[in-house]
Amino acid sequence: MKELIGFIFLQFSSQYRDYICWLIVQGMILTLFRSAVNKQLDLALLGGYLFTLIFYSFFVASKVEAFVFFVAPIGMIYIAISINSIVTTINRLVIQKTIILIAGIITLNIPYFINYNSNNNIERMQRKHNASIYKSLRLLISKDVQVVINTNSYEDKDIMFYNPGLAAYHWIPSEAAMQYLAFKKNKSSSIQRSQ
Repeated sequence: MKELIGFIFLQFSSQYRDYICWLIVQGMILTLFRSAVNKQLDLALLGGYLFTLIFYSFFVASKVEAFVFFVAPIGMIYIAISINSIVTTINRLVIQKTIILIAGIITLNIPYFINYNSNNNIERMQRKHNASIYKSLRLLISKDVQVVINTNSYEDKDIMFYNPGLAAYHWIPSEAAMQYLAFKKNKSSSIQRSQ
């Protein structure tokens, strides 16, 4: 259980930044006690947030990161409610804008973006290199090839994006599927995977 809770907080700190996670709880409390136009919507949003978080954390007990992508935007709404409640208590527009700007900069996680876009990010550099190959793939393979197989995961989508009309798969089809392709006179090309 301790490991699971640690995993959840690690996901939250990567989504929200450590500095502003506490604003989620404040936003939830403010939502419950504010006089809203649609209280049912507020309760539905809070219920969906808590249900998803609790269900995936304790009942499924999974380390699936994808549930955070549903929870993270709702958490951002609560953070915005918190920041709005702070800003609206201040009468000077310059100070309001400054607080919003600082909160936005803190939320951005600038070190992550700098590291991600640097030349030290080997995975990104490999994907960038491969994308340049995929853009000119039609020049490298026979014109009548319609199917590319055995690509690395997710690179099949890159191949199809840069080459409309070309099907790509990150797996090797069964022998029956290959016979079907041969019967339909669809030529295929296999890519040697890089490790």
